[in-house]
Amino acid sequence: MILPRILVPSLIEFLRLVYIERKQPWEACMDAFTASKRVLTHSPVVLIYQDQFATISCLLVYSVVHSHAWGMEPRCGNVGCSAQIGDVVSKTMRGQTDNTQNHGVVMWICNRCNWKSAWAPRPEWIHAIVGHDLFFWHEYPLDKAKCTYVATQCQ
Repeated sequence: MILPRILVPSLIEFLRLVYIERKQPWEACMDAFTASKRVLTHSPVVLIYQDQFATISCLLVYSVVHSHAWGMEPRCGNVGCSAQIGDVVSKTMRGQTDNTQNHGVVMWICNRCNWKSAWAPRPEWIHAIVGHDLFFWHEYPLDKAKCTYVATQCQ
């Protein structure tokens, strides 16, 4: 559960940016919620709004490598495993190349059955937020094909 004292300052800043500064909703959301990782460490933020042409729905996350890299809650890739949420953890490759920085490559490990995935590159549909390491966004909700990339259960 996210506490109001953690959420409210970012929410007020978002509203100030939209209604006082007249920023576009998505730009205001990124500015307000990436200023500190406190809110997004606990929970992603989903922003749904209407522009001139379409309804936009995006999810903004802070990537916590151990519990939910890229904001995804992975499931065990072993079909016979009865892993619960939290049994599957992720780890990143630490290195000096662009593809390993900012959680560019991730592996998942099931602590219940010892299943391990191969190293997986961050897919193109998970977008890094420039200037804010470990903050990402993607369309919401994910389609079934994207959910299966990390054996994630769609919500």
